[in-house]
Amino acid sequence: RRDLKTNIEDISDSLNKTAALRPRVFNWKPQDGDPDDLFHREIKPNHKTMGFVVEEVAEVSPEYLEYTIKNDELDAHYWKPNDFIALAIQGIKDLTAKVNQLEARIAELEG
Repeated sequence: RRDLKTNIEDISDSLNKTAALRPRVFNWKPQDGDPDDLFHREIKPNHKTMGFVVEEVAEVSPEYLEYTIKNDELDAHYWKPNDFIALAIQGIKDLTAKVNQLEARIAELEG
């Protein structure tokens, strides 16, 4: 809802940001912790899953991560799925605009 948001801006540089991210396939290691915690419920040890390595995302776009305080320091905990969805959709829109521009140029040159 627009009435709950401020500083609304378009996403910029989506293609460079998505190109710098590294989607990965990996297995989770077994985790200790509260089994009712959402993070621990989602982890299925020794099963292949797709996602991102938080430390790699932090190098590219730290704003797409959720942080917690651990030992009096910020600790990147997990990536924010909604942010990645918005970035991916903007990237698709930017690529579509590029394709349309290139198709128009090809038609002009062939015409």
